[in-house]
Amino acid sequence: MNLFDAHVGEGGASVLGHAIPLTRTVQERIRRDTRLTVGVRPEDFHIVSDGEGFPVEARLTEELGADAYLTGVTVSAAERSRDNGERAINVRVPARSSFARGSTVWLRPAPEKVQLFDSDTGGRLA
Repeated sequence: MNLFDAHVGEGGASVLGHAIPLTRTVQERIRRDTRLTVGVRPEDFHIVSDGEGFPVEARLTEELGADAYLTGVTVSAAERSRDNGERAINVRVPARSSFARGSTVWLRPAPEKVQLFDSDTGGRLA
């Protein structure tokens, strides 16, 4: 699972500058100042047009029969103070996909598949 730091804003969680909508039920369970960790499984990302999600720099595409996996890194201004600003990410992509090393791929998580955790307690919120 890919894990990202997030903060709660108007109606959603902000991950790497991308807003992820939260259901009313989840919004009622969390306070605005709650530190969140957002979890996204590799199969729960969509490749989108430039600027529609967050950018990932491709490092490796690995073909595994019917599936392929993109391994890359993303840079978030909020995370530059740690990990040299790079956040590793693994994404399942269509078979026979090929991304040149260093190319930019734009990704968006499927909002209904996002897992939310309280960063302080580790407890699952949704």
